[in-house]
Amino acid sequence: MLSQRKRGVTPPCLFYRMIYQKAYLCGHFTSTHVSDLTKQILKCGWVKSKDIISETEREVYYYSFQEFMFSKSMTHGCYSFNKTLSDEFVVGDTHVFLRKLQLFILPLNVVLFSINIEISSENVKNICSLMRRLRNCRNYGSLHKKWKEKVVAPLKEVCQFLTGNKNASYIDLVENSDRLKIMRIVWSDGGFEKLETSDRHKLLYNLCTDDWKTDADGLSVDENSEYIESMYSKHSLHIFKDWEVLSLSNSFTVLYKNKIDSDEIANIAHPKMYDYWDAKFRVLYIYALFQKCYLFKLNNSHLEIIKKNNSRQISNKSFFNFLSIKNDTSALTSLTKEYSSFENRYVFRNLSYNTFTSTLYSSMYDGLEIEKERQEISRVIKSEKQEEDAANSKKLNIVLLLLSLFTMFSAILAAGQLLDNIIPFDSWLPNTNIGYLLVTILVIVTFYFFAKRFSNEN
Repeated sequence: MLSQRKRGVTPPCLFYRMIYQKAYLCGHFTSTHVSDLTKQILKCGWVKSKDIISETEREVYYYSFQEFMFSKSMTHGCYSFNKTLSDEFVVGDTHVFLRKLQLFILPLNVVLFSINIEISSENVKNICSLMRRLRNCRNYGSLHKKWKEKVVAPLKEVCQFLTGNKNASYIDLVENSDRLKIMRIVWSDGGFEKLETSDRHKLLYNLCTDDWKTDADGLSVDENSEYIESMYSKHSLHIFKDWEVLSLSNSFTVLYKNKIDSDEIANIAHPKMYDYWDAKFRVLYIYALFQKCYLFKLNNSHLEIIKKNNSRQISNKSFFNFLSIKNDTSALTSLTKEYSSFENRYVFRNLSYNTFTSTLYSSMYDGLEIEKERQEISRVIKSEKQEEDAANSKKLNIVLLLLSLFTMFSAILAAGQLLDNIIPFDSWLPNTNIGYLLVTILVIVTFYFFAKRFSNEN
């Protein structure tokens, strides 16, 4: 492909007239306990979602997972609101259609939101450049006025209410970075089947990363092909012939390869085939993001543990406080209980009876690197537990040493008195004190002998 471009031959990807992208830009923040939550959100112009579990979903998903994702209570699962949009604007030659805002109230004070948009352009580079700007919250102050009015303003309003921070801005819409995560479906009127395999992989990678270095065709001559192929082999999913997926930490991108059928040309911007991905997004991607966002927040709490432990050590300077053993009120115990509660109540090892659905979720799970978050929190808990156990063990050893010394001196006194009663010290020694001194030396040597022998045996 690249050799054809160098010789001036028109590359196959230019045979399509338009490229389309249906995208869901997602962010999260942590809410605080507020009263009349539903009432206030409805006042802000949101509508309670009326998600109904279809027969297909009942057959595909485990009952426990259905109850969580289609919950009727915001304390037990996913409770969602939406705001329908019908606005559009143009940036250069790229058309942006605003479709819907979705708000997901989840347990453990996690709030997720999704900005559902559709964009179209003849230039892949323009799409990547625009999506890069739309995903970065720090750019929102300089974006199109409709984006700020229809998207940023409603989200900021609900963020201020749910967090209790009246000064929250668009930067506060994403806690774990300044960049929104994204799930998207990409297709074109001419399809991508004419592309060589390596070039299609480059196109998918550049779309997934919103690479600003890409050219108009979605390809770039200075890309590291070996690196892209390595990423593709690790993070791609291509079960069927007509589409393939690349799942990375910030993006889950579906590329439909085939040409759109003639009966769908009239409605090419909204082909029915993508309704399937809507359903998968709502159920699988939001659930995967819930885990990622919560574990990210929990991982940050180990700094709180260190601060609390350090402050406790500084403040407890008295001898008796130093010797006190930490109890169940420690920050570490609270963290452990919270993590265990999350694992037991909200982590579903089995989501679906359908192999493909499970594979799709596994791809999202791996791309978001949820397992790394889980391993990190386990490592933190284990490490902090070892440090706390070591500190408690040291204190316990000091206590035992004090008790041993007390016992030893009690034994010396008792032995001295017994021996003095049997054979008075002053009858064979210059005075009684020398007798007690000899007994003390004898007991210490005996203790030392047995302690050394015991340590050598172990």
